Amino acid sequence: MPEWRRTDGYRFPALAESVRRLQYTTLAMQLREYCADRRVSDDFVRERLQRFGRITGRAETCASLRDY
Repeated sequence: MPEWRRTDGYRFPALAESVRRLQYTTLAMQLREYCADRRVSDDFVRERLQRFGRITGRAETCASLRDY
């Protein structure tokens, strides 16, 4: 990143970063419900966790959703 583009001294994150965090939190809350509901099949939950992991760039599990 060029020196003139550095933002590490900003007090607040960019609006896009805040929106991304809110979207992740919303998706994680929905996934937590799926994880907790035994009526939802394991295959469905696993597929949704993998899809969410592709978005976040992390290997997501039911336990990792606590980070959001």
